[in-house]
Amino acid sequence: MSNKAVILVLLSLNALLPGCKKETHKQSIQFYFRGTINGIHKDWTVADYKNGDDLKYRYNVGSGLGTLSSDCVNTFCKYMIEDAEVFQNNGPGPTKNYIAASFYISSKTGDRNEILDQFTSGKKTFGKPRVTIDDPVKDGVYVYYIDENGKEWSSYFGSGDQSESIFEIEELALQPFTEINCMNIWNARFSCDLYDYSGNSIHLDKCELFTPFLLKK
Repeated sequence: MSNKAVILVLLSLNALLPGCKKETHKQSIQFYFRGTINGIHKDWTVADYKNGDDLKYRYNVGSGLGTLSSDCVNTFCKYMIEDAEVFQNNGPGPTKNYIAASFYISSKTGDRNEILDQFTSGKKTFGKPRVTIDDPVKDGVYVYYIDENGKEWSSYFGSGDQSESIFEIEELALQPFTEINCMNIWNARFSCDLYDYSGNSIHLDKCELFTPFLLKK
């Protein structure tokens, strides 16, 4: 299974688990991604928390479980992913211009409580998804971005060096809206480097993601 396959699995999960479809609600709220990507400021504000199909920017939440081995006694045979993204709904081509923050952990049981326990306020370690059972365990957060040209960038591609980077959950609160099928609203701030498959890099600076998070099961 390649790195790209992991991403495609996650994108498929997002498609199958739209998660945050909502009905009309009197109170409005705006979710967003804001920050500087390679010197260019981005402000992707979701104009309506109902997340309608006609909006320029939308958000999505994904949750996934996969298996790398049948040996769950001697290996961390499973992995779990929780992610949130904001994307440009009218982006060029079939692939939407978007940014996602995802948490990945390895597991022997697949018990979702194991990954839910990771979500507390504070600084987080950058991780890298395992694509085979022989890959080392490196649990943590990663950032994935598709630019305006449809090119993929990630915090774990290339060298994956994040020694000068930071990812911090500033707030993780129970979300109050019954119309949203997610457990929390979170505010995450991060600055990091993203790489392409050839090792080229771009820098994300003073970025902030404010979205629903953690699908209800």
